Amino acid sequence: MFSEFEQEAIHTRSYKDGIYLDDSEIRKIAIRENRIIITKDSDFFNGHFGNVIMPQILYLKTGNLSNKELFDIVRKSLPLIINAYSVQNAKLIVIDNVNIYFY
Repeated sequence: MFSEFEQEAIHTRSYKDGIYLDDSEIRKIAIRENRIIITKDSDFFNGHFGNVIMPQILYLKTGNLSNKELFDIVRKSLPLIINAYSVQNAKLIVIDNVNIYFY
């Protein structure tokens, strides 16, 4: 999906310890590699409002959806998301089933 928009996505499985990486290590990798974390985990969302240095986050607050439904929502919003991160320097974007919020 991301390659359609000339964007690269890397799953945590690609890293040593993969899906067992803790949140702090994922944050460090994202900051070091200048990546955006795409997550449904509210810990990353909540971290933006604490004293933790955070990378850019795309928080998917969509509840339980099929992968197809989730991908459709993201795919439809991706041009706007890319613009918000690259041009407007958004730090946090939240997508729910209806809206997109930029911070």
